[in-house]
Amino acid sequence: MIPALLIVGAAALLVNAISKDDEDVQIQRKRLFISHSWKLSSSDYRKFVSKLKYETNFYNHSIPQNKAFNTWDKEELREIFRQQMAGCQKIFVLAHSSLRKNSYVGVELEIASSMGKQIIAVKPYGQQAIPTFIKKYATEVISNNITSIIRVVQS
Repeated sequence: MIPALLIVGAAALLVNAISKDDEDVQIQRKRLFISHSWKLSSSDYRKFVSKLKYETNFYNHSIPQNKAFNTWDKEELREIFRQQMAGCQKIFVLAHSSLRKNSYVGVELEIASSMGKQIIAVKPYGQQAIPTFIKKYATEVISNNITSIIRVVQS
């Protein structure tokens, strides 16, 4: 009888420990929004997401091109962006020098800033400067290398 109770107790402790580990993994999964221009930086966006998937545990709140919205109403778009960013811990922006403030990226950064989100500007390879409007909103500017990216995601 006592050995059976010990086995049941040990099994219960093991199940509890496993479920606790699962909870810890879920807590560590970061929620990120990656702002980008579909026309200017689609391949950079895909490469960036690929790096993140390979090196970190995250949930992508971004709006990829294949899931584009079907509206041009500015207020409706702003609401879509707000909803996508609401649960995010960090907002990344691929800071191409060719981006313009009047692009969707500018709107996304304005919304993220108004929500108090941490905005990380990712400077593309070989690019020295980033657009002024991105610099204005960025809480941090990093290089597009995996060490910098992981450090920011995990902080």
